[in-house]
Amino acid sequence: MLNRFKASLSQPKSLFSYKDDRKRIVFLYSLIMICLSMVPYIILEATQGNFDASMMVAIEDAFQQDVMQKDNQIIDGVLLTNEPFETMVDFNVFTNDITVNTFYLVIFFDETHLQLKLGDEIIEEVSYQTVLPNFDFMDYSLENTSQLMSVIASFLNESVFVSVLMLGSIFFSLTLDYLMITFLLVLLMQMNRQANPLPFKTKYKLGLYMSTPYMLTSLILVLFGFGQLSYISLLVAYIYYMWAYRLSGGKHA
Repeated sequence: MLNRFKASLSQPKSLFSYKDDRKRIVFLYSLIMICLSMVPYIILEATQGNFDASMMVAIEDAFQQDVMQKDNQIIDGVLLTNEPFETMVDFNVFTNDITVNTFYLVIFFDETHLQLKLGDEIIEEVSYQTVLPNFDFMDYSLENTSQLMSVIASFLNESVFVSVLMLGSIFFSLTLDYLMITFLLVLLMQMNRQANPLPFKTKYKLGLYMSTPYMLTSLILVLFGFGQLSYISLLVAYIYYMWAYRLSGGKHA
């Protein structure tokens, strides 16, 4: 694996010597690359929590519009509901309406607990008496709203279920991205049949090795907060593919 990793970074021509690798070796290498790409996201989750500042701002805006100024109160750890509310932020539903039926993740304001629900199942919960014994939803002042946001942020960021769900979705996204970018780049190389006589299946296998610079560049960009510059990773990958196939010169058919 280490030899393939080294070759994928600095010896692209030698990668073609691995064209007969077994599927399990290619699979294991790909899995290692995806897990390596997860590192910055795990670091961010550990340092910033499941919901970053921008997400909490979005939640606060939604609450100001749809939740606050409703005639509801928490008194001595008990929610007194006079006006049902519901708002949705990035596929997360916040509500105190028991009739709401959704397959999204629900942060539910129960009578005595703040709950995390999926369908009818309560995944996690915390009592108001512990974190927010008294609260007036009619008071939409910044100080009062910030108090509620702090409770919600702590509840969500400390949730093991939310952590696993978010990291799982990132893992799936990275896997899909890795496979699709490799497919597109190999497809571009396939167009030059004269210089690249290898069958597509073999090129795709080698492409999973050649996409290493793409994955590492993406990792570095995310780690240093430049994830929005993902096009740089794609450019690096395209240049690397062109370099590798030009060096191969069609001698590995």
